[in-house]
Amino acid sequence: MSKTVLTYSALSTFRNCRRKYFHRYVKSLRRKGMGARALFYGSIIHNALEMHYQGKSMEEILDYIYTVCKEDDTWIHATAMMLGYMETYREEPWEVVSLEEEFQVPIINPETGHQSTTYELRGKVDGLVRHPDGSYSLLEHKTTSFDMGTFVQTLWTDFQTRLYQERYGAFKDIEIKSVIFNILRKNNKRRYKRDGGETDEQFLSRLRECHSGPEMYHREELYFDPVLTAEIGEQVWD
Repeated sequence: MSKTVLTYSALSTFRNCRRKYFHRYVKSLRRKGMGARALFYGSIIHNALEMHYQGKSMEEILDYIYTVCKEDDTWIHATAMMLGYMETYREEPWEVVSLEEEFQVPIINPETGHQSTTYELRGKVDGLVRHPDGSYSLLEHKTTSFDMGTFVQTLWTDFQTRLYQERYGAFKDIEIKSVIFNILRKNNKRRYKRDGGETDEQFLSRLRECHSGPEMYHREELYFDPVLTAEIGEQVWD
């Protein structure tokens, strides 16, 4: 008998509101226009980062950005962010093992160790990296408009990453020691429109200056307490 596949989005919805889970994932009800553009910018940067770690050239990455969002100034913001990122991280301290890998694993009863006969978990990780000492870390990309320090303080509560660290590690049959949050901060400056306004080149140049500072890019490596990981397993089983 085939099992029902659960995603992180479904599990997160269930944790936050069981009635919302019932309407969305049992009755398949969705609000009209839901999510049409809310995650658009983040997905552009996410795809551009994947291309970067696949070894694509800067020209290919910038062509992709311009092609998918040339209708407004989104392409200028994304271009400035990626140019600043590639300048900041010219060399990496680790080896990329996999990118955007999907996995599907059993859901385990934490009390008995037995697999659920009804459900399985499906997910996708941004990346897996191997350090010079042979240890592994998940690589998780995040974009934010918030102050970097404020955003970093929220990372320890990240349910998805704690779940994936343990379950994806079981899928790969390796121990994943930590999660590296790769954070890119979006600058919300707008194009000057007075006195004839800015050209694309002038606006891009101004944003490039903003994306040259360390406050725009940050990597935070977290080691989650095994107790927290066990709690995640209990919540998933529930």
